[in-house]
Amino acid sequence: MRVLFISSGLKQDYQCDLLFHGLKSLNEIEVYETADLWYMFDDLNFEKKVKLYGRGFSIYGLLDRKLRNYEDKRVIEEKINSKWYDFIVYGQIKRDDSYIDLVKKIYGKNEIAIVDGQDHQYLLRKYFGVGMYFKRELTDKDAKKGALPINFAIPLSKITEAVPVKTKEWGSMIPGKKSTYIFFNEVDYYKDYQESKYGLTMKKAGWDCLRHYEILANGCIPYFEKIEKCPGFTLTSLPKDFIYRSNLLIKSNKMTNKLLSEYSQFYLEWTKKYLTTTALAKYLMGYYKS
Repeated sequence: MRVLFISSGLKQDYQCDLLFHGLKSLNEIEVYETADLWYMFDDLNFEKKVKLYGRGFSIYGLLDRKLRNYEDKRVIEEKINSKWYDFIVYGQIKRDDSYIDLVKKIYGKNEIAIVDGQDHQYLLRKYFGVGMYFKRELTDKDAKKGALPINFAIPLSKITEAVPVKTKEWGSMIPGKKSTYIFFNEVDYYKDYQESKYGLTMKKAGWDCLRHYEILANGCIPYFEKIEKCPGFTLTSLPKDFIYRSNLLIKSNKMTNKLLSEYSQFYLEWTKKYLTTTALAKYLMGYYKS
């Protein structure tokens, strides 16, 4: 199966980039991209990586450079016209809607994925109905109209094999408090969560955040402030009910060592099964219909 992934490559975007990583990691499909997403491949040098958003942690510079597969505009247009690609994916529709008029003439709605990973909750109306519309911060109202949920994820290679030994209560980083953003390399950042029982996270501009997945991937229990207020069709891949329950146990100081072990193991297994970039890619591809 051949997929055309449309993204300008001019700016990082977690939803777009995590999906791209997942699609590129699936052996059963060939992914062709419209630009060189240079920050995604393993020839990314350290000097450039540390200047990326989030210092390049967790997602950037991971893909084998041999997987690069971008084509020039003329070739892409010819292949769209002949329907050479099976499936068209817009990685971040607000930032790049290249070829949209041509694509919607050639492809059916179930052969086009429109991904809107913006923090805002409103739909970009002119694209709704062009293809399958995946919205990260999805309201119940828009889900009823046919928009589909989509979430962040994390590469399988970043998930710890087993729950580490805990030596302290809380992870050092407090979201929004810049003085706690003390980690300049990923190893130390991950180690802090691995040694901690709990990691604080919360809604910021949007409900979804890579930090949730980094906490979970390192065998740490997320304390997610006000998780009970999250809309039903947002963060659908996270075990929100379980997070709410463990929140209550932490808050009431009733998290025993036995419960700590059980919740930690549950969250780690959930992360391996449902929160990887390949799980994200398979989820999106599951909606494809020729």
